[in-house]
Amino acid sequence: MNRIINKANEESRKLTKEAIGLALFQLLKENDLNNIKIVELVKKAGVSRSAFYRNYKSLEDVLKDFIKTNIDELIKLFSYKLSDNWLIIVKYVKKNQDYFITLYNSGYFHLLLNHFNSSIDKNNYYMLGWNGFVHNILYNWIGNGLKESPEEMYEIILECTKKMAIVINNDYID
Repeated sequence: MNRIINKANEESRKLTKEAIGLALFQLLKENDLNNIKIVELVKKAGVSRSAFYRNYKSLEDVLKDFIKTNIDELIKLFSYKLSDNWLIIVKYVKKNQDYFITLYNSGYFHLLLNHFNSSIDKNNYYMLGWNGFVHNILYNWIGNGLKESPEEMYEIILECTKKMAIVINNDYID
């Protein structure tokens, strides 16, 4: 019996957090985070103020949690082949472009990089470099209006990585 109640509470908490996160992103389309009030957020989310404070301490916590949830969803799609992941990433960004454009326009796109970097060893410069590379490619693609298709972006990324490998191996730059 307790297991059923715990599962129901867990599901309820998950739905509450999702509603709060979605409401925050809707509000971020029109307002700076500093101008959003918790009372406005909970009204839009359809939850109580106490439900907000059971799950979060601040609006920044909501933003970080929502980013984590979305990035974790993306990571579940990854394969073991890095080049396949590039296409998975750009397709995910295109599919969820409203979310990523809102992050970009509100000035919080860097939190994606922070989240990726928080999950790796700070001395793993290789992964930090790749994370920065992905972040910059996506940041500029979104900033340019996502004009290229995911398949075109995939080809651009592959070409960039090939050129980087040539430069590294030959120690020169075009």
